[in-house]
Amino acid sequence: VAMFVLGSFRSEPWGDSAAFWTLRGYIEAYSDWYTWKLVGNTLLIGGLAWAGIMAVSVLFAWLVTRTDVPFKPVIEALAIAPYFLPAVVSGVSWSILGNPRNGLINTWVSGLIGTDVTVVNIYSHVGIAFVLMTYIAPMAYILLVPLFRAVDSGLEEAAHMSGAGTWQALRRVTLPVLMSGIMGIGLLLGIKALETFEV
Repeated sequence: VAMFVLGSFRSEPWGDSAAFWTLRGYIEAYSDWYTWKLVGNTLLIGGLAWAGIMAVSVLFAWLVTRTDVPFKPVIEALAIAPYFLPAVVSGVSWSILGNPRNGLINTWVSGLIGTDVTVVNIYSHVGIAFVLMTYIAPMAYILLVPLFRAVDSGLEEAAHMSGAGTWQALRRVTLPVLMSGIMGIGLLLGIKALETFEV
């Protein structure tokens, strides 16, 4: 790491006798508009992915731990299954399905309606964020489930006895109690979404 950092201040690679210390590389990189376009795209995709990750993982963790939803074992297995796929495999699979020109989904829909249409573009900002979400949301789910299991069920029972419905109890009792833990996990996974370059 030290060699990488020090090398960024040199005009030529290590071993070149003509090299000298300079900030030219940083000046050129950060004065180029394309650098800031990349930063903007990264933040946009990361933000979209983060919103989807937290929404899906919180919903699934709540369904599995705090409700009587049927087929809980199946839901739990499906929720964590994508976690065992490498990000590269997930990305390639979605590109085969959602390629705007010849993806399987677009080809199937075009054949169904008799004209060429693009219903899915996996290379758009939303498409890339979706792929990130499918890859990282299982990790968020795994981290959130213990938090939801630790909530005292008496709090929710008291809310129900006071006339609160299921969604009201979730919004006014469960989520506020868990908010600090949820935001900590959200921060960790937001960083994960920004650094998952293989997708």
